[in-house]
Amino acid sequence: METVQLSYFILACQFKNHAEAAAHAKMSASTISENIDALERELGMTLFERGPHGHYPTEAARWLYQSVEPLLQAVEAAETILQAEPRRPIKRLEITSPLQFMAGRLSRAASLASRAVREVSPNIVATTRFTLGRAPYVHALEWSTNEQPHNGSSGETAQAARIVLDYAQDSEEPDSILLFRDEWIAISGGGNRHAVGDGVISFAALRKKPLFLPPLGDTQLRQARAYCSTHDLPEPVVIEEDVGTFARLSRELAPFHLLAPQSLVMASVARLNLAHAKLPIELVSPVIARIPAGEPAALHYVEELQKALQLPSCFVQYRSRITMKQIRYFLAISEQLSVTAAAKHLSVAQPALSNQLRKLEAITGRNLFVRHRTGLERNDSTDTLVALVEPAAKACDGIAASAAHYAATRRERLAIGIVPLIHHEGPLARALAGALDEWSSLHPTVKLKIMEGSTEALRRWVDAGEIGFGLVETQISRSWQVDLAIEDFFGVVSNPAKSILPAGEITLRNALKLPLALPGDASGLRQILDKAASEAGMHLAPQMEVNSLTALLALVKRMRVATILPQSSVRTFVEAGVLQFNPISSPVVRSRLSILFSPERILTDVERSLINALKRQLSAMGMSKEISSTRAIYWPER
Repeated sequence: METVQLSYFILACQFKNHAEAAAHAKMSASTISENIDALERELGMTLFERGPHGHYPTEAARWLYQSVEPLLQAVEAAETILQAEPRRPIKRLEITSPLQFMAGRLSRAASLASRAVREVSPNIVATTRFTLGRAPYVHALEWSTNEQPHNGSSGETAQAARIVLDYAQDSEEPDSILLFRDEWIAISGGGNRHAVGDGVISFAALRKKPLFLPPLGDTQLRQARAYCSTHDLPEPVVIEEDVGTFARLSRELAPFHLLAPQSLVMASVARLNLAHAKLPIELVSPVIARIPAGEPAALHYVEELQKALQLPSCFVQYRSRITMKQIRYFLAISEQLSVTAAAKHLSVAQPALSNQLRKLEAITGRNLFVRHRTGLERNDSTDTLVALVEPAAKACDGIAASAAHYAATRRERLAIGIVPLIHHEGPLARALAGALDEWSSLHPTVKLKIMEGSTEALRRWVDAGEIGFGLVETQISRSWQVDLAIEDFFGVVSNPAKSILPAGEITLRNALKLPLALPGDASGLRQILDKAASEAGMHLAPQMEVNSLTALLALVKRMRVATILPQSSVRTFVEAGVLQFNPISSPVVRSRLSILFSPERILTDVERSLINALKRQLSAMGMSKEISSTRAIYWPER
């Protein structure tokens, strides 16, 4: 996910179609559509559905909107804070609301007010969050007020003030400011789609049909029930309906009426074939802002919010020039304090990293590091930017992980990772193909994505939520792995025509004296070899390091070099007489095949089904019991 993608998505949620959003932003509709299509493919989620009067954001889209807006607000704030003179300590405003989020009038005004406050006071970072509705739409990452980042320039913990936007309770509340009066309306559906007279429905009409209420807070439910009782209306029934899409009621054939606050449902009703009308006697829920006493920044925010609510129309558009790539590169450099080390950690070219750092410094107008001959040193700008964007990077990872898990839970998509396979006829390749054939017959509608990478890459992808699990080689089982109980023994692999070794076993010490070409240090196989050599008091010093196992074997076949690999990976070539395998003894080096997954969540039924299919296909090599619990299996350290 990139900030520009997310910015286009936020904008599109506020219009009836992508063309209107593009016209507002003065760009082509195809630009917005292509970025949103890419975002849907990356997350495996449907973000927009088409209605009779345009498209509307799905429940998943409103979850994503709520999850990414604080990220964009923080990135946008980073630009203005670093450019401000003089720079003052960061102060945080956290605006929360139990009101349901619909990308409507109140939530958009709240976002605009955050920006307006920052334009006057660049050191104030305001983020907004409304209720997301029902599970599984939960926040990917909570921006906890208990763990505020530090302002690097002053060393002081960033201050935070909370503002709550809510309906007023039954009695007058101190330290609260009225924002607007939310008038209730009646929505008609089924065979009763048209309002009567001058757009005001009668009590007689309301009494003739079933009366529904959406999921609301206790105060609003009490208020609605009291209204119905006072005016002799039917006892209303609370229904579990997403009022952003009206997924069931928009298709309901039987007539009904639904009472709801106008701000909650108006945007949805406008997109669907549902009529609405005013109530014959007004029912109003005042929306207020509760602010902490003696907080001028909070008062300023509420004043800007009141101004935004008076606008005839308001739209939120983010134009951050900082990219998520630049943020991730910057954070890696700030941790390693070396461009070379950060490039190696991220597996990217050093010039690309340096180029992105220069762009970030140009955007912020600051030198983000002090350059020395021996490396980099953090400065005040480094610490300030880390405090602002590190939570955004974690939020981005959390969003990707939550979206992938949700898609897997819904049996819509599954992404897995595997270590590189040397030969398509190898035992692991055959077992994987057989497992996928068996699994796909059980889950024909699930879209499967297989990514190949080193063990370290698979670990990163699992942590970021890009894959549900990874198939890795490891020497020990950890708490976040499912051990497949498949052992493989390492040996020296060479070309018998080159006469490097006679047949038979070889000690690890003698193997290390040979001209060796080995996998790179990011490979799980290399990490197992490094650990075995270190425990035996030896050190690996290969002549060549090759990250591609296919290229590695090609070199062994052509040159007078040997490599060290598990026996199963080269069994086909050894049986054909193309390669020679000398088992390593003293010490015996072995690996175990494991499933790597995140400890932050449970494995889904779809994921467990594929793991069990793989176990069955590997039964000829030895197999543990199938996973029968919905929770991950934990294995002790050893």
